[in-house]
Amino acid sequence: MQLDQLRLQLRRRTEWEAVELGRSMLREWRAPVYRAWCATFMPFAAVVTLALWPWPDISGLVLWWSKPVFDRVLLYVFSQCTFGVQPTVRQVYRALPSILRRSGLLAWLTVYRLSPARSFLLPIWLLERQHGTRARTRSRLLRHRAGSYAAWLTATCAAMGAVLYVSQVLLFETLVPTGQEGLFSWDQWTSGSLSHTAFSLLGLFAVSAASVTEPLYIASGFSLYLNRRAELEAWDVELRFRSLAERRSRAATATRAIVVTLVLLALATTAMRAQGASSAPSSPAPAASGPPSPAKRVVLDVLRDPVFGTEREVLEWRPKDQPQTNPTQLPRWLQWLPAAISTIATAGRYLVGIAAGVALAWLLLRLQRRAKPFALPGASSAQEVLFGLDVRPESLPSDLRARARRLALDGDLTAALALLYRGALVSLVHHAGVRFADGDTERDCLRRAGHALHGRELTYFATLVRSWQQAAYAHAAPPQATVLELCDQWPLSFAGVEPQP
Repeated sequence: MQLDQLRLQLRRRTEWEAVELGRSMLREWRAPVYRAWCATFMPFAAVVTLALWPWPDISGLVLWWSKPVFDRVLLYVFSQCTFGVQPTVRQVYRALPSILRRSGLLAWLTVYRLSPARSFLLPIWLLERQHGTRARTRSRLLRHRAGSYAAWLTATCAAMGAVLYVSQVLLFETLVPTGQEGLFSWDQWTSGSLSHTAFSLLGLFAVSAASVTEPLYIASGFSLYLNRRAELEAWDVELRFRSLAERRSRAATATRAIVVTLVLLALATTAMRAQGASSAPSSPAPAASGPPSPAKRVVLDVLRDPVFGTEREVLEWRPKDQPQTNPTQLPRWLQWLPAAISTIATAGRYLVGIAAGVALAWLLLRLQRRAKPFALPGASSAQEVLFGLDVRPESLPSDLRARARRLALDGDLTAALALLYRGALVSLVHHAGVRFADGDTERDCLRRAGHALHGRELTYFATLVRSWQQAAYAHAAPPQATVLELCDQWPLSFAGVEPQP
C-alpha cells in the first residue's frame, strides 16, 4: 500500500474520532460518491419497483435486502478517493465486474446480511480479498477493540434512517388539506389496509432515506477500518520514518556534494604545494572522528518524538505464586471445536436479539388492539354524514329504543333496524372516537368498531349489522321477535356510549 499517497492525515485517533472522520470524507467526496450511487442504486430501484409493481411491499424488502451489493460500489469509490482518484460513472461501470466478483457477495446477502459490523468488515472482503477462515481470523483481529463501535454505528445509522422515513410520512400527512383523509391514517396502518399508492410512496420514502444514510454508513465504517489498521500496522510511524529518511537523504546528498567539492579543493591545494616543495611527502594526518551516521541520527530523532518518549505506569492485581504453565493444546481432531462454539454463540446472540424484537413488536400490537383509539380534537365534528346517514347526535330521537320498538311493532322492521344502526354509528363516531372512511362498507364498519368495542357490545353490533344488511340489500328483514330483541338489548350493549339527543 502506497501510504505516502493517502489523502488523509494519519494520526492517533479514538474510535469515535474515526467515525466522525467518515462524515468529513463524505462531505469532501460527495460528488463522486453520489454520482456512483445514483448511477447504480437508483436504476436498480426503478427496475425492481416496476417489475414488482403489484407487490410494493415485496419490492421494498428486495431493495432493503440488496443494499450490500451497492455498499461495495460506495466502498470502491471511497477507497479510490482516499488515494486521490475520483472515479467517474464510466469507470465505476467498468469496475463493477471486479467489485462483485470474488468479494463474498453471496455470503453477505445470506449469512452476514444482519451483521452489526457490516460496513466495518466489508473492506476485508472487497479490498483485502480475504475469504473463508482467513477472513474470519482477520475480522476477529480488527474487531478486538473496534467491534462495539462498529455495532453502535450500525444502530445509529438504522435509527437515523427510521427517523428520516417517519419524518417524510408525517410531512406528507401534514400537507394533506383539512377535511380529507390522508393515505397513512392510523387505522389503515393497524388494519393493514393501505392502498397501492400509499405503498408506492412508502417505497419512495425508503429509497430517499437510504440515499442519505447508506453513504454515511459506509464512509464511517471505512474510516473506522482505516484507523484500526493504522493502529495495528503503525502506519503513522512508517510515514514518519519515510519522511525522515527522505529528509536525511536530501541532506546526505547535499553533504556528499560539499565533501566532494572540499576533497577536490584539498587535492588541488596539495598538488600545488607538491610542485614547490623539495622535501618528502608528509605523513597523513590522523582522521578526525566524524559525526554520527545518518541511520543513528534518524533513530535519535524518532526517539525524541513524544509518542516514544513517554512513560506510563500500569497497576494491576495478579495472584501470588501463580504457576507459569502453558495452555494445553487440543488434539488435532478437536481443533475445530472452539471455532464452532464461537460461531454458535454469535448466532445465538443474533437470534436472541431478533426474538426480543419480534416479542416487543407482538406485545405492542396486542396492546394497540386492546387499547381504544384516541380521538383527535375536533374529530367528532368532522363527520356528520356517513353513507347517506345523518350521524349527528341531535338527529336522533330522545328515546331511541322506544322509537325503534314502536316502528318494529308497527311492522316497519327496516326503519327500526336503520334507526338502531344509525344510533350505533353515532355512538362510535362521537363517543368512541372511531373514524370511518367515505367508501367503507358495513364489513369495514364492523372491522373498525372491533378496535373500540369488546365482548357483548361487539357481538350486539355484529348482529345488528347482519340484520341491517339482510333488510336493506336482500329485502329479507329478520323476524319481528329478533328486531324487538335488538331494541330491548340496546341499553345493555351500548352502556356508557349511548348517544344523547
